[in-house]
Amino acid sequence: MESLTEKYTGRAVPNDESLQAVENDYQACGSVLSGKQGHEVMLDLRFRTGDRKALSYSYLVSVEFDRSKGVTLEFTGHRVEIRGRNLEDVYQRLLFHRAGFIAESDVGISDEAAQEPVIQDIKVGVQ
Repeated sequence: MESLTEKYTGRAVPNDESLQAVENDYQACGSVLSGKQGHEVMLDLRFRTGDRKALSYSYLVSVEFDRSKGVTLEFTGHRVEIRGRNLEDVYQRLLFHRAGFIAESDVGISDEAAQEPVIQDIKVGVQ
């Protein structure tokens, strides 16, 4: 049966299996939406401690990418600093509201994954 969310927005509601798949394998950035389902409403910040904070994209006023510093997000009331490597893809997803989550890495990433984005640190400040 189709949920009200699916009926009126055309967006599928993620099931427990798709959410669990996201939790099991490290991804610096991702989404549970399929390619044609629009954009994300919230950005879920996932910290290596297991803590999480979600911020609404509707309050995002600025996204900045500096290759040497990382990505900085300016929300109304919050500033988020993302540090890591290979963050160009993360920046693009954030820019177009296509990142449902970003996650700090809790383990070392091997050189084999050197081209993959790795988020080493997420800092959230209140403005």
